[in-house]
Amino acid sequence: MRRLLLPIILLSVFFPAAAEEPPENFARSFLDRTLRIDYYHTGDRETDIITLDRLYREGIWAGPVQGLVEDFNNGQYYARVFDFESGEELFSKGFNSYFYEYRTTNPAINGVKQVYHETLRIPFPRHKIRLVLESRDRKLNLVPVWTLEIDPDKDYFDSAPAAGTVHITNLLRGGHPHNQVDLVLLAEGYRPEDSRKLERDFSRARDVLFSHEPYRSQKKHFNLYGVFPHSRDSGCDEPRKNVYRATAVETSFNALNLPRYLLVENNRRLQNVLSRVPCDAVMIMVNHDRYGGGGIYNQYCVFTADSKAAGYLMLHEFGHSFAGLGDEYYSSQVSYNDFVPPGVEPVEPNVTALLSPEKIKWKDLISPGTPIPTPWDKEIFDKLSGREKAAHLQKKMFQGVIGAFEGAMYASEGMYRPAIDCIMFSRNTLDYCPVCRSAVERMIRHYTGNPE
Repeated sequence: MRRLLLPIILLSVFFPAAAEEPPENFARSFLDRTLRIDYYHTGDRETDIITLDRLYREGIWAGPVQGLVEDFNNGQYYARVFDFESGEELFSKGFNSYFYEYRTTNPAINGVKQVYHETLRIPFPRHKIRLVLESRDRKLNLVPVWTLEIDPDKDYFDSAPAAGTVHITNLLRGGHPHNQVDLVLLAEGYRPEDSRKLERDFSRARDVLFSHEPYRSQKKHFNLYGVFPHSRDSGCDEPRKNVYRATAVETSFNALNLPRYLLVENNRRLQNVLSRVPCDAVMIMVNHDRYGGGGIYNQYCVFTADSKAAGYLMLHEFGHSFAGLGDEYYSSQVSYNDFVPPGVEPVEPNVTALLSPEKIKWKDLISPGTPIPTPWDKEIFDKLSGREKAAHLQKKMFQGVIGAFEGAMYASEGMYRPAIDCIMFSRNTLDYCPVCRSAVERMIRHYTGNPE
């Protein structure tokens, strides 16, 4: 049985820069506050049931204040907010979830139902709204699965709950939350006596992130908050070793029965910590030296601070959680089954089933004359050892080529990635290919409203 931390009072609260009025089109429909919606997600492969937990009124809205109805068409789920009276769509956001990943596993396929606690944040409405949550069917079309009416004049909203002892540090200050990417770097499995080590780990993570593109050139568009919720124990859970730690947000290896997969197992506690800081994106840095991590689009990413591959883990998993990038590798063990149905184009911006080669997602980045699909000696590559694979990917014939290389999204055939190598494909590089970089830059523009 998991041990729980006793709730205690939050000690540190983040105060944003001087007030900045949101634009008129935002202020017409929303207050400059955040509405947090907690709900339970229950089901198996065939069942998808959502029930409300509770509503919270939180602090300043940190998300975009322009372009509120997004058009990324990414994520297994979409939240859409409509004005109750006029029916006008006011806000939308795509995302993935732990529950969705569970639905692709063998237990779910065999009818074993699980319950997951999830959270959605939207701008706080001035008037009554209708929230519609949509899920993708087997052909990846969005269909409604839950509708909730919210009336700010009649419903009850909890204030932000206590989150335990939390210290918040400004690791990078770029500007007001309305027009910055507000990135939370949350320390998990650090005790109060680990504060010196945490300072070093915070600095190292910040420096690695902003030494790679596109984050290096876009650094001025970020606020980075170091968030330290105290843990009683160091590290995290390792179920296969029968090791369980009392930590701030209860991260655990062996998520979905995959040894290296590291995710948060107590969503409510995580959200209670995040309720005190402006937040567009979340990185969770775990005080552990074992290789492991995970990333869920528009939720969070997790990585171990002291793994030899910590930099790779952070950048790779953040690619998932921030920009909705798909995995480009095809040979590593995963728990998913039929993650992308045959004959269906995946929604992730960096992988394709190549159903219409002339309409490939990254067509504008492909040089004229590049064959599609793009040959790359895949059969030879699959027979090579680890070091030989790395050398093969560095051949000059592949460098700088954007095309459609077969092997991606856990499938060796029928799925294609844009470049021969990328941080989303292998550990040979810490760089995003031009297609992945473009997706990250687009997300930065979404949050900042900046056309650069």
